[in-house]
Amino acid sequence: MLIPPSSVREDWASLGPAASPSPGLPFDHYCVVSLAVARLRDSYRLSPDPDQLLSSPFTLLELRRLHQAVLGQELPKDTFRRHMQPLLKATGRHKEGEVGKPALLFRHLGPA
Repeated sequence: MLIPPSSVREDWASLGPAASPSPGLPFDHYCVVSLAVARLRDSYRLSPDPDQLLSSPFTLLELRRLHQAVLGQELPKDTFRRHMQPLLKATGRHKEGEVGKPALLFRHLGPA
């Protein structure tokens, strides 16, 4: 399911820490959920949007907010931009209808 860029918000609930037990999960289900969260977070550390939750085009701010929601932590703007920009394709267009300097729009690189 694709999430439109306008719905990516700073107040998204994070996935929470993978190491805190959840009451009510039977057997080893907590371990299964913890492993799934850890794998999801690892995939987002390596790739801009491996599950393509953002529909193209999107801004770096929208991508950073998505990563912050998945990872459950704040990410420095400059460092995030330096790591992600080479993994994305700039569209050459800017986001319209926003106050301030318009943000550059990006797309997923797609299969190599």
